[in-house]
Amino acid sequence: MFKAWKMDEKFLLRHRTLGLLYDCLADEPLHNIDLSKSRTTAWKLAEKMNLSEKEFHDVHMSLHGQKPEHVECFGEKGFYEIQITVHGVIAYSDDYWLTEGYKHLHDRIFYKTRWLFPLIAICASIVALAISVIALLKRP
Repeated sequence: MFKAWKMDEKFLLRHRTLGLLYDCLADEPLHNIDLSKSRTTAWKLAEKMNLSEKEFHDVHMSLHGQKPEHVECFGEKGFYEIQITVHGVIAYSDDYWLTEGYKHLHDRIFYKTRWLFPLIAICASIVALAISVIALLKRP
């Protein structure tokens, strides 16, 4: 029941992944950032996030689904490295995934409760109608 009122963890994990990659760039000069310094292996990120490889794979693929992509991958034969892109830095700085998570949460709350306000309005109309009818019947 309470899951409907909480942000999906997938949005938090995406933001956290970008954050871990961005933290590798903390010592870089502002106007001359070497994004390759954020390059790390997928299993190291999964380990830092306490995720299984399958769970991290889902998070990783969702970061590739964006146009422009937030991460870039390098590697072969099942061993690959991930690095943040300029768009990933911007997404992390602007809390893109947290904002998307809140939008998703608000949409979910809206769709769960959209029937509530019309129901309240109908009940109020019925009560008002009943009071009016009773008042008319009590007139001499």
